[in-house]
Amino acid sequence: MKKLNTGFTLMEVLMALAIVGIVAAVVAPRLVNNLHESYTGAVLAKVVRQLENGCQKIISEANANSADGSTIETLDAIKVGDITHIDVDGVSDSDSLDEKLSQVGYTFMDLEPLDLTAAENNSIHLNAHQYDGTKVNVPDMLFLALTKKFKCKKLPAEVYMLSTYINNSDDESDYEKNVSYVFIDTDGYQNGSNAFGKDIFFFNITNSGKLVPYGSTEDDSYKEKCADSGITDGKTCTARVVADGWKITYR
Repeated sequence: MKKLNTGFTLMEVLMALAIVGIVAAVVAPRLVNNLHESYTGAVLAKVVRQLENGCQKIISEANANSADGSTIETLDAIKVGDITHIDVDGVSDSDSLDEKLSQVGYTFMDLEPLDLTAAENNSIHLNAHQYDGTKVNVPDMLFLALTKKFKCKKLPAEVYMLSTYINNSDDESDYEKNVSYVFIDTDGYQNGSNAFGKDIFFFNITNSGKLVPYGSTEDDSYKEKCADSGITDGKTCTARVVADGWKITYR
């Protein structure tokens, strides 16, 4: 009986490999991008929880050390001397914590200072850009230039903080004061694109120790400014990521 030859010819094998290569070339970049976006959102969520937990630890320790037994609920009610901190030049124990949070608060936030040269520090704010590649505006560059810079001990992210005062309302009885700007770079300055909306995200730490995303406005304008296409302001993508459950759904 004659045997049937069921093998593949060389031409058939080469054609199959060519098809597989074409499919891989089309699918792989999108797959890699999806994985990176998923990773970025997960790291961002972890850093936010880490910083918020640190603020709550600060408030808890200040309460434990309260001399008169009064209950402290906000960061601006805490003096630097009420909490354990590493001595920092120019910081007095009688200073209000919300004025010095970026200098002494990191001891509770699982962060450590970044040891940067003047040139490296300058490079961080000069090279940061928007999602579409355009330069960030002058105030944002100034904020980045003045921030205290830290690295996360257990994550690849970096955190840049700048103590500040911003009132969200003209009525001082009805606002939650922001005590610090916070820029979170999810993969560190030397490892990523350094773009707002891609790996840099902008928050404010409020007086109660919560992180509020930039662009979280009452009119939901971030939905247009950080849309699926034509992003006009990469900073507002911070609000978009939080609103979408720490997922990066825009392109």
